[in-house]
Amino acid sequence: MKNWSLNHARHLLMRAGFCGRREELDQVYRDGMIGSVDKLLSGSTQKIPRPEWPDVPANGARLSDEERQAQRRRNRQRQQELVNDWVQRMITASTPADMLQHRMIMFWHGHFTTSIQKVKNPIPVYNQLKLFHEQALGNYGHLLNSIVYDPAMLLYLDNTKNRRGKPNENLAREVMELFSLGPGNYSETDIKEGARALTGAGVGPTGYRFSKGQHDDGIKTILGSTGNHDGDAFVRIILQQPACAGFMIRKLWRYFAGTDGEPSVIRSITRAFRAANYDTKTALRSIFTHPQFYSESVIGAQVKSPVQLVVGTARTLQLQVSTPNFYRRMLALMGQVPYQPPNVKGWPDNRAWIDTSRLLTRYTFAEMIAQGGIPGDVNPRMMGGKTAISFDPMPIAGDVIDPDAAIAEICNVLLAIPPTDKEHRQLAIELGHEMKRPRHDDALRDAIGAVMRLPQFQLC
Repeated sequence: MKNWSLNHARHLLMRAGFCGRREELDQVYRDGMIGSVDKLLSGSTQKIPRPEWPDVPANGARLSDEERQAQRRRNRQRQQELVNDWVQRMITASTPADMLQHRMIMFWHGHFTTSIQKVKNPIPVYNQLKLFHEQALGNYGHLLNSIVYDPAMLLYLDNTKNRRGKPNENLAREVMELFSLGPGNYSETDIKEGARALTGAGVGPTGYRFSKGQHDDGIKTILGSTGNHDGDAFVRIILQQPACAGFMIRKLWRYFAGTDGEPSVIRSITRAFRAANYDTKTALRSIFTHPQFYSESVIGAQVKSPVQLVVGTARTLQLQVSTPNFYRRMLALMGQVPYQPPNVKGWPDNRAWIDTSRLLTRYTFAEMIAQGGIPGDVNPRMMGGKTAISFDPMPIAGDVIDPDAAIAEICNVLLAIPPTDKEHRQLAIELGHEMKRPRHDDALRDAIGAVMRLPQFQLC
């Protein structure tokens, strides 16, 4: 890309990852667009450790009332552990490739939506996360095929009730409407026939289970294709539809660019995606290297999701917190807890994240970080004013003494859009007053908190 700048490097890190520390930002700038995208797509080195839990049956039909209550308590605790562990892995992602891996896991989690509140058993939910991790940057077609047999998805969309003679259409409908084609590219008959193809796929005590006796092996016509179709054939027919690739590219473009994308841009990336047989890396490379991705209409025009805001802030500042529950609680107050999407459509995006109460929570988040304490209403165990959050401001502000230069350094790292001249002057004046005190690091922490309270900090 011509005229590759620090602003472009910051934009790539903010969208393909969770922002970046100063040294990461400088490295992306030195590598240039192509070199940086190559590194992003090089593959993650992180692993997802399996929780040390004994397997729990997918249903509690044979449990006593007391055993069910105990199981529910264990599942709630395990749910919290799953959320805390995932958030922590995002925060400690050591490379841009690791960050992109998690961004794509979040994408697939929001695209192929399931909720632990419906699934209840955390083990299939963990196994689905592992599936997303393994196939995050792989082949979309393979992932779509895997998801129609995924125990968490089968439980979430009631395919355990989908049997010969009494088809349940939930999974077939969402596969077409939300996962692959979009409204208008299939008929109600296609849904009914697709549901027949998915009969017999269910969940047993140890995971996926196929019941041959409950499968409808009759002739079905799906999207114009007639045959004795099963789940594999159902997915294969969908992938043959011209609408499928475009649907996915529009969704990926909106996820990373924050806009719906110009038709010509979507068409060109869709062609590359189809030519590569649904290879996700090809789609991402096309998005991250497209000039439109670095246009003025895209840079700084997307509202950070709660996960982007919380994880990005923690990564960039290298926050130290006394309890991981702090992050989970903030995500809950902002409206985006992993494993708990609001409905089958997943989470909203962009300006939907901003309303009066959530915006106040976002500003409170910045205030708590600057002041270093967690209020009791966020974490009751921390009542009493004990310092619970800390970070070193020097890697953000640098070793400059001049307040004006320090504010410029802070804004360069934290903001996608620079402050106005008036905002910059006010921040520098306040920092100048604070720096007259003995502890410069406290003054710099206050200045970082002030920058985080600017409206621009909500954008990426």
